[in-house]
Amino acid sequence: MAWGILAKPGSKHGPCKGTCAHVDCAANRKTAEALCPDCGKSIGWNTPFVYYQGKPWHNSCLEIMVERNLKPKVQRRNP
Repeated sequence: MAWGILAKPGSKHGPCKGTCAHVDCAANRKTAEALCPDCGKSIGWNTPFVYYQGKPWHNSCLEIMVERNLKPKVQRRNP
């Protein structure tokens, strides 16, 4: 799964530092403020994130969730 990073406001590739009317800047701010469905913290800036089921997740949270769900269940054999 590909991830992305939102550059901090005012940085070379980030949104404008102050208030502006740019559509891209507003979209980046909205994504940065969105809460990760797993940990409940904001996506933030300079943090790898992915979109999963239409919502932004911290990449690390999603990786842990997927690994947890893929672990094989331990099955006991009857002697």
